[in-house]
Amino acid sequence: MTKRYPLALVLITIAALCTYAADFSDYSRLGNQQVAQFMPTETRSIIDLSGSWQRMSDGVPLETVFIPGSISTSKPVVLRRTIRIEQSVLGDHTWHLQLLGVVDEIELRVNGRFIMRYPGGLVPFSIRIPDRVLVVGTNSIELVVSPTSELTALVESFGRSSRARSMGLLREVFLVGTPHVWTNDVRVRTTFSGSTGSVNVKATIMGGTVERLLGAQLGGDALTQGKATVSVEAMLRLRDGGQVVTRSGATSVTIERSRQQNVQFHLSIANPRRWSVASPELYDLVIRIERNGELIDVYETPLGFRTISVT
Repeated sequence: MTKRYPLALVLITIAALCTYAADFSDYSRLGNQQVAQFMPTETRSIIDLSGSWQRMSDGVPLETVFIPGSISTSKPVVLRRTIRIEQSVLGDHTWHLQLLGVVDEIELRVNGRFIMRYPGGLVPFSIRIPDRVLVVGTNSIELVVSPTSELTALVESFGRSSRARSMGLLREVFLVGTPHVWTNDVRVRTTFSGSTGSVNVKATIMGGTVERLLGAQLGGDALTQGKATVSVEAMLRLRDGGQVVTRSGATSVTIERSRQQNVQFHLSIANPRRWSVASPELYDLVIRIERNGELIDVYETPLGFRTISVT
């Protein structure tokens, strides 16, 4: 067997060594440029919550722990971080907690109020913080991390080369303030027809406290839904120079508070630069939201044209 499958044995050995050697201490935190790739900051407020958190017990700090990081325990852990938000920043944004990776179940409390519980799974997810939960001045953010059930942990341990279990927040945590109307998600599909490249775009536009865009004060009825009409435009520009090569034109969208609208665009470009490993040509797809000529939100994501053929 060794003579017939030498390469397979080498690959298996390397994989086993890599799995054994994998350790969270090898993780390097994301830099500002890396964060900017998936969190556009031109119209958004990004507060990095990485660093020192307090591990709590019955409301009393026990020790300081560092996030992102792992915690050696099999019991629920309460982590608290205190931040300060100024009035000028608080009222201009809708707020979210963005977590890039938690293994176990997590519960979010803001200023002592329960917000949401999420199963974890070490996948990125976002939790929207309801309006008027955050206040001007000092705010406390608590994350209750609970271990996966014993049955789930047992099943995972049966997997070949199963990882050692670690509790805690293993990736970065951000408090993100978006405008009250913002682009929440973008789906893109590129095609070719001769020398013309086409981009089909589906943008999800979300509404937060849209009354503030209208200059209206929040009423006492929490069920009152505000509405605002905005214009949404998609454009494609060269990454290396910023030149806009094609744009969709503005589309009028009426968005309601705590609702979403899907907007579709079609962009065409003649003789697009094609992406390849040897020449990774990229464009920036930009989604702009305006109201009465005033910029509200800008969302950017890299885009490349490529074809795959099998011969």
